[in-house]
Amino acid sequence: MTSVIVRATQAPADAAMQYAVKSKGGGQAAKEMRKALGDLSIQRMVYGWMIIQRREEARPVFTVRRSIGPHSGKDEIAWLLKWEAAAAKAEFIDLLAEARPVTVPSIELHTIHRMKEGDLLPEEFTLHIKYPFSVDSRVQPWMGFLLPQCDGKLTVRQLLEFCKQRNFVRPETPLAEFAKLLMVFVGNGFLEVEGFELPKNARE
Repeated sequence: MTSVIVRATQAPADAAMQYAVKSKGGGQAAKEMRKALGDLSIQRMVYGWMIIQRREEARPVFTVRRSIGPHSGKDEIAWLLKWEAAAAKAEFIDLLAEARPVTVPSIELHTIHRMKEGDLLPEEFTLHIKYPFSVDSRVQPWMGFLLPQCDGKLTVRQLLEFCKQRNFVRPETPLAEFAKLLMVFVGNGFLEVEGFELPKNARE
């Protein structure tokens, strides 16, 4: 299992200039570094941490990547590994069906409006959060109606019925498919479920 926590990214040209300054090689060093990076088809330089977790039992592996937020640290990384290890198990979906998710207070829903046929209409919807990691996720408009329902009172199974009754999802949508969607939301830090609450030290 591998987790990549991105601290920063840098364009190859900027990395080449930084190398030239540190090596005191001047313009020639920057030129050579730019060429070397170009030959490798490198588009971005990524700086961060790679965490490799040894399995304690036979189960599917996972690879996850997150961008660091203002308060991301070892506790948040430990939370992420715990969640992803549990979510990788096939039987976890059945357990999640009876969970009662709660939307975190710091979540934001950003909407982009665009002009269409003379009207300014909402077109893109993005969930944003800074903790436990910095995450932006494009979503469907109906998520703005679903998330307020995630207040710890309804189970995932009941939330699916809520969505079906309002035609947010197809009537034949299986519970497993809906649960997988909410699993992604938990892993991103948008929702909390019992046993996988976010660390208490810096929720805001």
